[in-house]
Amino acid sequence: MITDKHYSPAINVRLKALFLSLDYQALTAYLDGLSNSNFRTAGYMIGERYIPALADVDFFACFEHLVVYNSRAFLGTLLKALLVRYGQSGSSLPLESAPLQRLLAQLSHNAVDTQKTLAALLPTLSHPDHISRLFALLGVDDAKLRVGYLVKVHTPASYFVLLHTLHYLEHEHAFLVRTAYYLQKVGTGMSYNMASLLKTLYGLDEVKGTFSLCLQPYELSRIEASYEAFVRIIKR
Repeated sequence: MITDKHYSPAINVRLKALFLSLDYQALTAYLDGLSNSNFRTAGYMIGERYIPALADVDFFACFEHLVVYNSRAFLGTLLKALLVRYGQSGSSLPLESAPLQRLLAQLSHNAVDTQKTLAALLPTLSHPDHISRLFALLGVDDAKLRVGYLVKVHTPASYFVLLHTLHYLEHEHAFLVRTAYYLQKVGTGMSYNMASLLKTLYGLDEVKGTFSLCLQPYELSRIEASYEAFVRIIKR
């Protein structure tokens, strides 16, 4: 619900006409003429009232236009609208749709936009394949960059992708140790189990602690091959 602070009848009349016409060039021209306070009000109204009501193709077209126009002002609001549109579970994000792929390709050109997008969407993705697909669509191919994002998203799906991403860095012992230490400091049962898994898998003797997760050799290969087996063990 839009509060009075984030609503203006005069701005509403103008935005309604602009969104009915789907004239995004006229929309940004209108925004350029607003005061700072009215610009913020219009931004809230666009994100909370107007863009969520658009059809899919128009939603992504408007999203991309506004991000190109002023990503700093609009990206956070529009990402929230994206999650509202597809539910708080990003498993329903249409990652294979051409409009969303074009949008993500546009966001990939700017490192800050990429960072904001991953921070917003990664925690909502409930399957490892979706996480890997999002990284690919945003052009984040570097293993260390991926690890930097994944260790901050404390879900089974993110940890499974982390497990496989670290294979590309298995010869960087110090990096693996730092990653395990970071997971220990997170302090949840699942993050501690993940640190224990890395300690066992890579022989990280420097990582000290009392770990309740004790894995047999046959379990290591199983959890790397099966996401379902990984989830059962990481949640012990």
